[in-house]
Amino acid sequence: MIRASTFFISFLLAQVAACQAFAQTASNDIEVQGSDILNVCREIHRAPQAQEPASIVTAQGITFNCRLINANGSTLAQVSPEDVCERLTGSREWYRGAGTQVFCAADGEKTRAARVPCPRPTDEQIYSEDVSRACQKVHRTGNASAEPLRMSVNGPEFNCRLVNSAGFTIAGVSPEQVCEVKTGRNQWCYTETSSYCRGADYVEPINPGPNPLPGPGPEAPKPEKPKAEETPLESKAADIQFCKPGTPGGDVVVRITGPQKQRPGYGNLINPLVTCGSGKGMPAEELCPSVTGRADWYMSANGFKVTNGVLWPNWIAVCRGNGPRQRIAHADIVRVCQARGWRSANNGITANREPVCHDMKGGGMEPITVPDICNTLFGTSEWKVIGITHWCLP
Repeated sequence: MIRASTFFISFLLAQVAACQAFAQTASNDIEVQGSDILNVCREIHRAPQAQEPASIVTAQGITFNCRLINANGSTLAQVSPEDVCERLTGSREWYRGAGTQVFCAADGEKTRAARVPCPRPTDEQIYSEDVSRACQKVHRTGNASAEPLRMSVNGPEFNCRLVNSAGFTIAGVSPEQVCEVKTGRNQWCYTETSSYCRGADYVEPINPGPNPLPGPGPEAPKPEKPKAEETPLESKAADIQFCKPGTPGGDVVVRITGPQKQRPGYGNLINPLVTCGSGKGMPAEELCPSVTGRADWYMSANGFKVTNGVLWPNWIAVCRGNGPRQRIAHADIVRVCQARGWRSANNGITANREPVCHDMKGGGMEPITVPDICNTLFGTSEWKVIGITHWCLP
C-alpha cells in the first residue's frame, strides 16, 4: 500500500515537472488574438473595413473568419492560422489549445519575415500639404502646390504644380522624399486609397522581398482599372453631331444653351438647359424623351482644358439611349447626397480624402464613396479622377 502511494505521488510529481517544462517551452509561443485575425484579414483581402474576427472549428480543423464591409453590404471571408502565425512570428507552425485557442509556435522553422500591416497606429497619413512642402523643398521653389493623388500599378504617385513665368509645369516627388520632409524618415506604405509615413517605432522587415512596403494586400494594389484612355493634361474637344446617335439606339449628345438655377455646392455648369436647334432650350429631362424616348440623361465631357491652372471638362449633356452608357458620366455627389437628406457635399479631391455629404456651416456630415455614387446613379462602380472631378466610367 505504501509502495503504491509512493508510486502515485512520484507519478504526480513527474507530471507536474513535465507540465512545468512544457510551460517553459511554450512560454515564447503566442496566442492568436482577435486583433491579429483582423489585421491579417485586412491585409490579405485588401479591406480596411474588415470587422468581426472569429475563430471557427470546422470538419477540417480550425479557421479564422472576418466580415468584409463594402458598398453592397458585407461578405464573410477567411484567413488561415498559417497566414496569421507567419505574420506574428515569421513561422507558419501553429497548434490548438483549449476550444478555439490557437498558438503560434515561436521556435518553428522560419519561412519569411512577417509583413507589417499598413497603417499601424503610429503611422502618419500623407496629405496634400505634405506633398506641397516636399515639392517646395525638392524643387527649390515656394510656388509649388500638390496635385490630386494618383494611384498607379506601382503605388501612389505624388505630383505638384510648379508655377513659373511661362505658366506652370507638373513635377513629381517620391514617397521617400515626402516622408523625409514630413517625419525625417523615408519609410512609407500605402493602401488602396491612402499613403502613410511609417512611425518612429517602425522596423524594416528582414529580407522583405520585392515589395517591402505593401498596402493591405500581399501585392501592390491594382490601378483604378483605367477603362478609358488616360486623359492628357489638356485635350481638345472633338467634333460632335448634336441630337444624332453615334450608334443606332445609342446615347445622344444635346446642345447646352445655358445653366438652370445652380444648386448649392457647385460653381460650374451641372444642371443645364439643352436644345437640338436654337433658342433658350429646356431641361434635359424634358427634351430627351423626344430624342431617345427616355428621360434619363447625364453630364459628360468633350475633352478637357486648363483654366486658371485647373483642369476643367468641356461640359456636354447626353440623353441616355437603350444600350450601355457610352461616355464617362459626372459622379454627381451633391445629387446623391441631397437625395439622402443632406444639403450639400464636398468631393474631397483637393484634400486627398473621401467625399462627404454634409449640412453646411458646421452641421453633421457623412462619408460617401465614389463607387456608391456611381452605383446609385448608373448601376456601375468603376470610376476615376480627372482634374478635380470624379467620373463614372462606361
